Amino acid sequence: MAPAEPTPRSRGGAPSDSLFDESMIRSIAGHAGQPVVTSLYLDVDGRRRPRWEDLENAVNHLLRRARRLADRRGPDTAAAVDADLAAITGHLAGGLDRTGFRGVAVFSSAGDGWLQTVEIPVPVRDRVAVGDRPDVSPLLEVLDKAPRYLMVLVDRQESRLVHARLGRMEEQPGPTDPVERQVDNDVELGSWERRQRESVNRHLRRVAAAVAHDQELTPADAVLIGGSPEAVEGLVPLLPRPLADRVIEVAGLPVRAARTELAEAIQRIDRQREERLEEELLSLVGDRIGTGRGVGGLDATLDALADQRVSTLVVRPGYSAPGFVCPACGHLGATTSRCPRCGASTEAVEDVVDAAIDRAMAQHAAVEFCSAPGLDDLGGVAAIERY
Repeated sequence: MAPAEPTPRSRGGAPSDSLFDESMIRSIAGHAGQPVVTSLYLDVDGRRRPRWEDLENAVNHLLRRARRLADRRGPDTAAAVDADLAAITGHLAGGLDRTGFRGVAVFSSAGDGWLQTVEIPVPVRDRVAVGDRPDVSPLLEVLDKAPRYLMVLVDRQESRLVHARLGRMEEQPGPTDPVERQVDNDVELGSWERRQRESVNRHLRRVAAAVAHDQELTPADAVLIGGSPEAVEGLVPLLPRPLADRVIEVAGLPVRAARTELAEAIQRIDRQREERLEEELLSLVGDRIGTGRGVGGLDATLDALADQRVSTLVVRPGYSAPGFVCPACGHLGATTSRCPRCGASTEAVEDVVDAAIDRAMAQHAAVEFCSAPGLDDLGGVAAIERY
């Protein structure tokens, strides 16, 4: 991969900036490989991989793994996957403009000239798969976990309701109620101010009712409220209690803020939410380790996987380590040439952490990636146990 970074484009399919939704995923999943499809997922989050060399190393690791998968399927598949990998690396060699997305998926079936790129708004686990059809399960998982936001912008006269999810925004106008102007100089000042306050209060009640109705139809995971400070302060108490409990941010944005400003605010809130969830996960791991229902460190985690005790595997993004697999019993380990479980000779694996992730998923354990610094104190990997 060359270190240049222009924006990528897709060939033989929808452009890379297609809307990330179920219809897009279905369109990709429906492609039958000729003879196979190679699916590659790459974490391009600048916080996790700030250097272009970090991405190159990750891609090279995925290419080696793809070739091993292809070899298991025979020479015809191996030749087809080699062509796919050439198409994928040629595409990525143009570089990635990482503005606005944190993961990328590339699907290739070079036999029929099909290549599709998907820019993903959230980080994804590095992954490669070879099959008759594209591996879209990570895309479905992203869609399933993605929070839905409702941003309400309000001032004394206007309002806007904006739904946001995975970088996509849909806006609808909210109630608008022009404030009465004082045109009669004979009206007493106090009377006019009172009428003006009543007009603003009616407007805020209408906005609150519109928000409540909207949330009955399309519930959001969190509500962000912005606008003029006095309007925001007046609106929140008017919301139904269950809805007010979902207000997680009062954004300092004007009611007529540009969509780019709204997108930046939502991205900021999304990252704060992600960091909070990771800290909560790390706290849970610490509690479970303290009560004997969790382990930290690579060796202990691999032992827990061998005993099928893991309910949630927690891994620092980008963490890798060499290790071994026992061809006799399947045990994974970090060191030694003899399996501690059955005594058989072991085979080296380039990345035992990646193998552990696959093993955890095969055991129907959850896999969570956590960037919280405290995970490094546990060795970069930990597990919450079933029992």
